[in-house]
Formats: sequence, structure tokens, C-alpha cells
Amino acid sequence: ILLLLLFFSVFVLVKNSGIFYIPYFKEINLPVWFYGIAYAFFHSVNAVIFRFAYVFEEKFGDYHLLWLIFWGRLFSWSMMLCFKPIWGIVFIVFEQIMRSLERPVIHSVIHKRVDSERRATVMSLYNISGLITKIILALFFGQMLDILSFNLVISIFIGILFFFAGGSLFLLRKQGGV
Repeated sequence: ILLLLLFFSVFVLVKNSGIFYIPYFKEINLPVWFYGIAYAFFHSVNAVIFRFAYVFEEKFGDYHLLWLIFWGRLFSWSMMLCFKPIWGIVFIVFEQIMRSLERPVIHSVIHKRVDSERRATVMSLYNISGLITKIILALFFGQMLDILSFNLVISIFIGILFFFAGGSLFLLRKQGGV
């Protein structure tokens, strides 16, 4: 159970990426009326991809797909910083595709690998840690944005995620988990 929680802790940090969109839209001078249209489009993309997540899971396997989701999201954030404004929105859509694959795949992995007595505990810990991380990350991110530029704050966040991902991957390989 602890090995799974360690593995999913990286995804808890990544799943809270929605807090970056509004500052990014402001950074590229997108009109405020477009925010709602963009979010509606993102949720439509999520719904379609969420419906067919099992196809991707069968094709790639669950652990490989989880790492693909993680690295795909980091790639999309990095490209979002490099290409503004139109290509940045395309990379946000790519990040949304990766984001919509995450939840069904994580639930599937937990369902397959955790016995029924502990499954609810693992799911609760995953969800609670996601909410706590989102609160802390939103406060930290907002404070950093007041002091530093958007690009620097996102770069710092990406660096932190690389550190956590590398540590998790190292520990999982050492334990024989992946």
C-alpha cells in the first residue's frame, strides 16, 4: 500500500494543474469572456477521452500509461511556456487529454492491486491528499505569482515535479514496483 501511495503522490501534485490556466490566460492577454468557452471546451475533451480511457489502458498497460500521463503533462506545461499564445492553448488541450486519462487509470490500478479491505482507505488517502495539496499549492502559487513572473513560477513547479518523479521512479525501481 505504501508503495502505491508513493507512486500516486507524484500524480497528486500533477492533478492540481487547473490552477495554472487563469494566470496563463491572463499572461497571454486572452479576453475574460473566453475563459468560460475555454473551460467548456476542456470539459468536453475530458468527457470524450474519459469515455475511452480503457482503450488506452489496454494498449499501453496501466503503469506505463500513468508514466506517459505524467511526462505528457510535464511536456505540455514546458511547451506552454515556450509557445504563446495559440500553441500554448493547443498544449493545454493536450494536457487536458492526459488529465482525463489519469483518474480512470489510477482507479483501475488501485482496483487491480489493492485488496478490497484496503481499497477504500487508499482511495480516500489519494483524494484527501489531492485536496490538501491543491490548497497548499494554490496558496504557494498565488504568493509566488505576486513576487515572480508566471514563467519562472511554472518552471519552478516543473522542476519540483521532476525531482519528485525521479525520486519516486528510483524508489519504485529499487523495490521492483515498476
